[in-house]
Amino acid sequence: MADVQVQNGHLRIANDLWDAWTRASLNRNALRVLMSVVRLSYGWGRKDTGEYASYKRLQRETGLGSRAVADGVSKLLDAKVITRTRSGDRRTGRPAVYAPNKDFDSWADGVLPVGWRGTTEMEAPPTTEMEAGATPPAEAPPASASGSDQETEKENQEENQKNVAAFADDSDALKLAEYLRDAIASHSPETLAGKAGGRKLQGWAKDIDLMLRRDERKAASVRLVIDQAHRSSDHFWRGNLLSGKALRKQFDRLIIKASSGSSVTHKVRMHHDEVWGHLPELTEL
Repeated sequence: MADVQVQNGHLRIANDLWDAWTRASLNRNALRVLMSVVRLSYGWGRKDTGEYASYKRLQRETGLGSRAVADGVSKLLDAKVITRTRSGDRRTGRPAVYAPNKDFDSWADGVLPVGWRGTTEMEAPPTTEMEAGATPPAEAPPASASGSDQETEKENQEENQKNVAAFADDSDALKLAEYLRDAIASHSPETLAGKAGGRKLQGWAKDIDLMLRRDERKAASVRLVIDQAHRSSDHFWRGNLLSGKALRKQFDRLIIKASSGSSVTHKVRMHHDEVWGHLPELTEL
């Protein structure tokens, strides 16, 4: 069977195994976890991941959240693309150990195309008539080709947009994006932000996911900031916090503001009194 070896700091992967991975019907999470399992096993000169395969390590290697890593591991085990050589133990903190299953003939049905058994070498490019000395055929008119190329490019762009990975309905990032949308709708239901859905909501979720993973924000703190901006008597932020990107950018300012009191309403009232408390006095002057 195919094998993977480490040589001079590089991974040498047999063609048929690489071809099997590229043809495998795996989602984005599973594929990224698989690449990390290979890196943490053969990349360290061993045939399994050893103590490196904790979920936190896999999150760091893949850039995925804990649920996405768990989803990827589960799908790979179900597909028999990887095997668990040792179970983890939460009580002792001992991580599970995984290994790539190089015997792709034993993978679950449906993972590889029907009848595919791998290739040992790339096919040689076909010999063209020009190489044989023949006169090249006349080319098609450039005008029609240009229009066809534009249509093809447009189709490719649309297909790429369709293939963008979406956050699951139960993911923290999407739930917080919906929480932001609903908070905006609570005071401005007719706005585009208050009716956000589909790709726009997924875009918000992408920025919020970065907040949770990269910025290490807590979901409860994110909700507090959203409440501070949209569910309090302080209306200043309502028009300035209308997307996941703005939420991430203004998070520090709002969380400091929100932490100045015991409740959102009290925090906002304290700030309001501090700024406007002397307005009548100034008016009299």
